Parts: sequence; structure tokens; C-alpha cells
Amino acid sequence: MEDRDKKTELLVGLFLTVGLLMMGVLVLQFGSVKDYFKRSYNLRVSFPDAAGIKDGSPVVLGGARIGKVLNTPKLNSTFTGVIIDLEVSEGVQIPKDAVFQIKTAGLMGDSLIDIKPTGDITNDFLVPDPNVLIEGKTSGMGDLQKTADDIGKKADVVLDDARGALKEIKESMAK
Repeated sequence: MEDRDKKTELLVGLFLTVGLLMMGVLVLQFGSVKDYFKRSYNLRVSFPDAAGIKDGSPVVLGGARIGKVLNTPKLNSTFTGVIIDLEVSEGVQIPKDAVFQIKTAGLMGDSLIDIKPTGDITNDFLVPDPNVLIEGKTSGMGDLQKTADDIGKKADVVLDDARGALKEIKESMAK
């Protein structure tokens, strides 16, 4: 074999090796494989309703993604709500007064868990304990629909009162 052929084969082998290494780095960078190497802690949150939440849904604090939902929501012991296990990146401190809410993001209605602190400066943070159950609130389209139903019921009551008053006015005018 000539020196020139050996040199070409060596360059081709080197090129393929560099290419495969770059592909591996891209898979680790853009895939969820990098999450396996991050340290995290778990929290448990109870919600009355968890519509749209599934395994891998994002957990957001102040607009930044800080974790994900570990598995699909599980019914609580009284069947009146669900319990969701969260995986939060290590080093992220969540204020004790923060409110956990289920919200929808985007036009497609993807659900996420949004953690809203009150905005007060505090040194009191949640202790990462998977046995402690945190109370969460539901918001989003479900809450909007419930609010609209409540307003509709109140409007019906007002309308009934107005009809009764008009009827009494008609009777008074007739006399």
C-alpha cells in the first residue's frame, strides 16, 4: 500500500471519528439524556384537578424551567383530587409562601406547573421532603370556565329579581 493511500485512509478515519463524536455531543445536548446527569430533589403537590398534566410536563418558577413532572398524576386516598410528584433541579430554592398552580401555555394548550412566589423577600424556603404534601391550586381554562359558570348563575338570579320587580311595577301601574 502506498503512503498516499494510508494517509487518505487515516484522514477519512479521523474525519469519521470527529463526526461521530460531534453527533454524540448533539444527542446529549438536545436530548433528554442530559437530565440523567443532573442532581435533583422531589416534591409532592396535591391538586383538586390536574387536567393536561402528564409525565415530563415542565415545572416553572418565575418563567424559568426548574424541573419536570416525574410521572402521571395519581388519585389521592379520598378520590377528590390528585397527587403529582415533581423533580426539581438541585440548588433551586422555592419560597415557602409560593403558590403551585396548573396553567396552560401556548396555543396548543400544553399544561405546566407554575410556581408563583408572593414577591416578598424571604429566607424561608421549602425543605425538600417527598413525604410532605404541598397544597396546589388549579387555574387556566378550567378555572376560567368555572368563573364564567358562577357569573352566569349570578346573572340568572339578577335577571329573575328584575323580572319580579317588573311584574310588581306592571301590577302597580294597572291599579
